Amino acid sequence: MIFAFDFPKVIDDWVGRPNKWDDENNSTFNGLIGYPKDITPCYGVAPPSINNIIEKFEKKQKICSVEDAIKTGKRFFYLLETYGDPLTWLGSDEKSWKLFDGMSELALECVRSGKCKIILWSANEGYDPFEHKIFDVIYSEIEKKNIKCKDVIFISGNQIIDSLNLVWGKLNGTNDLIRAIPFNNEVYDNFSNMESEQFSFQNKKFVCFNRMPRLQRIVFFNLLSKYKLVNEGYVSFPEQDFGTFPSNLDYSNYLKNTLQFDNDLRTNLIKIWKNEIKNLPYIVDTNDWNPNLYGLMTSEIYKKTYFSIVTESLYNDVSVFVDEKIWKPMYNNHPFIVVGCPFTLKKLRDMGFKTFEPYIDESYDEEPHHGKRMLKIINVVNDMCSMSDEDLDKMRHNMEDILKFNKQRLLNYDGFDHLYKILENCLE
Repeated sequence: MIFAFDFPKVIDDWVGRPNKWDDENNSTFNGLIGYPKDITPCYGVAPPSINNIIEKFEKKQKICSVEDAIKTGKRFFYLLETYGDPLTWLGSDEKSWKLFDGMSELALECVRSGKCKIILWSANEGYDPFEHKIFDVIYSEIEKKNIKCKDVIFISGNQIIDSLNLVWGKLNGTNDLIRAIPFNNEVYDNFSNMESEQFSFQNKKFVCFNRMPRLQRIVFFNLLSKYKLVNEGYVSFPEQDFGTFPSNLDYSNYLKNTLQFDNDLRTNLIKIWKNEIKNLPYIVDTNDWNPNLYGLMTSEIYKKTYFSIVTESLYNDVSVFVDEKIWKPMYNNHPFIVVGCPFTLKKLRDMGFKTFEPYIDESYDEEPHHGKRMLKIINVVNDMCSMSDEDLDKMRHNMEDILKFNKQRLLNYDGFDHLYKILENCLE
């Protein structure tokens, strides 16, 4: 399997994939030719890359320049690794730069002539393709660039992206579709390398990390405050000047329109938030919010708490998404409750993992109504926090086999063969 880069990393006779933007060897990621220098690049890598995973499983691959890939006489892949919000790599009406504009002309000609297929790699994110118009832009740009749909492969962390691609085709009256493949790359990362500085923690009920101030996280944080549960666990939340904090109007509309909470509850949560803003930030293991904390993990906190509350990046999206926020507690033998899209736990079971029923009420996972699901989750957390430490110890003991099984499943997860075979078939 050949992966071609416009500017691969070359050291003497060795050729490898780029791992930086414009490093000292003039290598850089695909898709960035002519990209504006004053903004963060839209293509990069969110580890582990597909090449890292291929190497981990000792599969065959060759990394080279587009020119050298052509010389092999074999079909090859051109890898576009999305980085950041979809608006950055899809482009927008305000920006002239679009999805495939940073590809070299040589690579584009290889795609048009059938020598090469584009892999749009977004395996670390599970964005809703309808809300973000992902399919709309991909298909539009395919037509503009005179590319065949069969020569574009979209690999997404949205675990239902294949079905949603078919839905898009039906809605738009076409069977001429790209190949959309659900795949989560982060399950293959090396979690033993993520240990960060260790701190001393007192025993508490739970841990709940929140870095980016997304609306569902604000709501859940305020529900914790409403039930007087914030001090029962380790809860992080950034101060108001970090990131893009939703406005009060956005928050109010989310409570009313997305969660459909009644007027009394909305009024209560808005009042709580006005008070809680004054207390921010809530700090657990770091007060440096700027770096992406994906690659860091404080194992000690899992030893001092009974369960994790995972507030996922996505909640009310047309998506099923699992990421490192789940894999980290799993690696640390920690039960978890997921504040995320419906059927997240079902997807984990489909992947061969076990969840925690009957010890934890997981009926919330099957609740499609976003507001009702949120309230079911806070009720579960409240019930668990009402348990004595002795009862929580017994619960953890009863779940020990599940926790050990999940960690071993995580460390030896074997789902990559399926993707590799699909990609091999795409090149035939």
